[in-house]
Amino acid sequence: MKKRLSLLLAFVLCLGLMPCAYADNNPFNDVAPDFWAYDSILETYNDGVMMGTGTDEHGNKVFSPSGKLNMAQFVTVLTRAFYNDDVANSTREGAWPNQNYDAAEKHNLFAGLTRWGSDIEVTREVMAQMMYNVMVDKGVVLPNDSEIQMTISKIPDFATVDSSYGTAVAVCYYWELLA
Repeated sequence: MKKRLSLLLAFVLCLGLMPCAYADNNPFNDVAPDFWAYDSILETYNDGVMMGTGTDEHGNKVFSPSGKLNMAQFVTVLTRAFYNDDVANSTREGAWPNQNYDAAEKHNLFAGLTRWGSDIEVTREVMAQMMYNVMVDKGVVLPNDSEIQMTISKIPDFATVDSSYGTAVAVCYYWELLA
């Protein structure tokens, strides 16, 4: 689970690239083989976790590595990665993220969030809280208070973290999901 969460965070924090067509085995027109997250992006695509953000004007799939991640996209990635059976079996109707929201609500992934909605940009703090919620739901043994305090002392900009997300950020930093 730690590897999957690490890969997930790497994907959503991708840096921008100029669109360009690449190798036949790469489904995305805007991710070059020398991109730092290339292999991880292809792995999550092949696992069915990340399918891209759409198509370009020529009908080629795009990943949008320089795009901003919104809540609907992040919820979709988390639920595909950790609760895909719940997504597939959801009876909620409507737009593409609805089944994913259903699974996220079932597993309490929105706990601790001060606000959320489909088009809201996802910050690292929100990502940390939602990944923390996955860990809680999956029964991951979390660091104790002493380990959390030690971890907080190693985060140079922890004072800028919204206090409502502090524990989640520290736990994700502890597990090296954030750096």
